[in-house]
Amino acid sequence: TLDSTMQTLVYENYSKFIDATDAIRSIGVSVNANEKGLGRLSKGILVIDAKSQSVEDALGTLRDAVAEKLRVKRLLTRLDGLLKLPKTLRQQMNNCRYRLVTKSYLSAHAILKKHTAEFESL
Repeated sequence: TLDSTMQTLVYENYSKFIDATDAIRSIGVSVNANEKGLGRLSKGILVIDAKSQSVEDALGTLRDAVAEKLRVKRLLTRLDGLLKLPKTLRQQMNNCRYRLVTKSYLSAHAILKKHTAEFESL
């Protein structure tokens, strides 16, 4: 009876066994295809990383030079504002804008206090 029960079980589930076998084969093929794709992806990422590093090496000094020029430009703009300060203060005082005079003076004082050494380097 055990054999007949096993036979019945196999007959009733034969198509399910075949489907499961096909599914397992399919998964194996899919994994192999994905491994190849992942390998290509990994190589591509390494190429991109190498090119990115070469661009960084080539442009790094230029970027630093631009940053320095921007820093100098900001200092020159502040210095220009300081050089125009006496005229600006007179105009504001003539227009009775005393709060603005005080604000402009305090702003200039803070800039001078913070950047005196940098202005001297210009």
